Parts: sequence; structure tokens; C-alpha cells
Amino acid sequence: MERSVLIGVVLGVVCLILLAWVTVLHLRLQRLHRTLVLLQANSSEQDFVEVVAEHVAHVQALDEHVGVLDGHVQQLRDALAGAVQRIGVVRYDAFADMGGHLSFSAAFLDEHGSGIVLTCINGRTDSRIYSKPVTAAQDSAELSDEELAAIQLAMAGPQRVPEIA
Repeated sequence: MERSVLIGVVLGVVCLILLAWVTVLHLRLQRLHRTLVLLQANSSEQDFVEVVAEHVAHVQALDEHVGVLDGHVQQLRDALAGAVQRIGVVRYDAFADMGGHLSFSAAFLDEHGSGIVLTCINGRTDSRIYSKPVTAAQDSAELSDEELAAIQLAMAGPQRVPEIA
């Protein structure tokens, strides 16, 4: 009789283990079913394989579009590399007896710091404008302090325009 009780206890434990395993499998199956329902939400008559195949095709098409857009972005970057991207303006009084900061130096540079510096000197009877080339934020001609300040301002990025007294 002890043997049959032992066998009954072992079978009971095995049944409890199997019941727990079946419960775990049932919960996993419910989770998979919810996922399948979400995947098939937009297609009522398609089976799972068709829905996945459509999603894969859609992702591949999007990947091709992203590749095309990457090419366009690179073309735009190449085109903009030589465009004026950095501007710096310094206003000042060129002569002690002139007020109002009517003279200025303006640097117009690309992303590498190449471009031109325009300087306008205002006097009582006339105004003169000078243009000097700039290569890689270095001057190719003698630059004034104001022109150097305009280049530095342009290379530093957007800031408030300083005035040199």
C-alpha cells in the first residue's frame, strides 16, 4: 500500500508540473495570438504569411526610398559647400570726426572660410568700397583689424554684431 501511495504522490506532482507547463504555454499562445491579430488588423482576409510578406515588401520599398534620399542629400551638401554660409559684419567709425558707425567690413564666406571681405569707408564727402579675397579664413591681401574681426565673426557663427570704436 505504501508503494501505491508513493506512485500516487509522484503522479500528482507530475500532473501539477504538467498543469503549470500547459498554463505557461497557453499564456504564450495568447500573446502570439494578440501579435497575430495586430499584424492582421488592416487585412481581414489575409493569412499571416501574406501580411508578413506585404510588410517585408513595404520595408524594402522604404529602404530604396531612403537610399535615393541619401543621394539627394549628398548632392545638396556638395552644392552648398561653395555657397555663402558664414557672414560677419563689423560696423565702426573710420575717422575720429565721423560718428554713427557708418563704415563697415563684411565677410561673406563658404563653409571652408573662403570668400570675400567687403569694406566700406565712409567719409564726409565720399565713400569707398574695397573687396579682398579670403581663402580658408586666411587673407590673401593685407587685412585691417575690422576685416579680420568680420572674418572671425563669420567663422564663429551667428552672434550679435559687435561694434569697434
